[in-house]
Amino acid sequence: MQLHIVSHCYAVELQQYATALKYQLSSLVIYPPKIRTVIEVCCVDEDRKTTDVLDWFICNTNLHIIFTRLSLPDIYRRGIGRNLAALSSHAELVWFTEVDHIFGEYCIGVS
Repeated sequence: MQLHIVSHCYAVELQQYATALKYQLSSLVIYPPKIRTVIEVCCVDEDRKTTDVLDWFICNTNLHIIFTRLSLPDIYRRGIGRNLAALSSHAELVWFTEVDHIFGEYCIGVS
């Protein structure tokens, strides 16, 4: 079984969203899922705060992270990124979430 988590982050105007993304990804490192998991984050190239967080987690953790780069108008319409992720996913379960959702112990794949 594979889980595909899809999140959005736009921290150009409100940098606390990049901090929330950091906490969300950290929760997956602290409490690693018991099933194969991919996390896809929809963002824009101009958002250095978000892309810096993603770059750090890609380089320093074992999380399987996918970037989906959207245009600025499209980042505000979450349905666009979610639709792209769902259409490209091969996972049995796709979970759409926001960056302020933190995954706790036993949240994903209780053993």
